[in-house]
Amino acid sequence: MLKPTAPLICIVVGCVSPEQAPPALEEVSQALFRDFEDAEALTDSLDDLALLLANIDFDADIDARAFTLTPLTLDEVGDTLIDGQDPAQCGAVALAYESPWPPVAHSSYQVLEDLSVLGTASAYDRTFLEPGDPDCFPEMSCDLLRTENTILRESVLFSLSSDMRKDYRWVETEAGTAMLERGWLTESSHGEAGNNHLWQTFELEAWLPSDNGAVRFFAHYAEAEYAGVSDDLAESLALSGAQSAMEAADAFLEKASD
Repeated sequence: MLKPTAPLICIVVGCVSPEQAPPALEEVSQALFRDFEDAEALTDSLDDLALLLANIDFDADIDARAFTLTPLTLDEVGDTLIDGQDPAQCGAVALAYESPWPPVAHSSYQVLEDLSVLGTASAYDRTFLEPGDPDCFPEMSCDLLRTENTILRESVLFSLSSDMRKDYRWVETEAGTAMLERGWLTESSHGEAGNNHLWQTFELEAWLPSDNGAVRFFAHYAEAEYAGVSDDLAESLALSGAQSAMEAADAFLEKASD
């Protein structure tokens, strides 16, 4: 059986060639991950992020809204690090996107136990650590939502199941209430055939209130090894996947509103 080549994959899913992020955008991404538990610090960082994204053309192709990032440091990942791993080994990319739905609308599907309904994974099972009743989060009667997730992703290149912690919180900003997510792999994941590996992953996502709905910013840091997939192609697929996931969330909210 022939393995798909990079050009063929690019034709099917579209490949992205991101530029290096401006230093200020790198710094705010790092600060948001590091300071997730410090709501006061997050306000300033999210206000800075909104300013940095203010001149993005959200109607432009994904290449104009995508960036490569510098890996997180040991200090920034803190206790989210898997024992024996080094975050400096991660490749890192980011994507900016504008959704017609405000942050509170996007919180509605975060309290689902089965997120495979979004169509971004073959299986996506979520359990809630805090609070006991997650419905308080979209109602904004609680500030924090902590979750555990088992996610199965399948493609022509690999099939891999992973366990991730994903925490969400509301943060007050100058423009209104934003939602922030920080996620990390709790243990390395390996494909059944033994040739696909996800050693570590860290992710950050912000939903910033805007006049048109929400500006979304997604940063993805990962060390992975997929058979036949170069690092550049893996980063491109991560960005294309993020774009598809954001579009899927909008489609889900549109259908739910009917």
